[in-house]
Amino acid sequence: MNVKQIEVHDYYKALHPKALILYHIPGQYMVLGNDVDRALKSLSTIRVLESGVGVMPDGLSVLSLFGRDGTEICIIDCRNENGALDLPDIERIKAEKEMDY
Repeated sequence: MNVKQIEVHDYYKALHPKALILYHIPGQYMVLGNDVDRALKSLSTIRVLESGVGVMPDGLSVLSLFGRDGTEICIIDCRNENGALDLPDIERIKAEKEMDY
């Protein structure tokens, strides 16, 4: 996992500690950290890219496989400055939250 992936995953795991967090990126979902092993228990077709990083096709059929065993799912769907699906910029999210207060 790279630094951005660790930062993003730590941020969302703190918000949703029990959930399996799926990051929607173009055409697929990415799973990070320990969630890769959790996801592999429900879906053996996850492609592990490197330690702590896995991907699977996006779609409802994939999501329904996780729901069968009661796994709580949190989907992060974020777009970058160019409007493309991408992992979120956590520093920007934190700054925007602070400006809202």
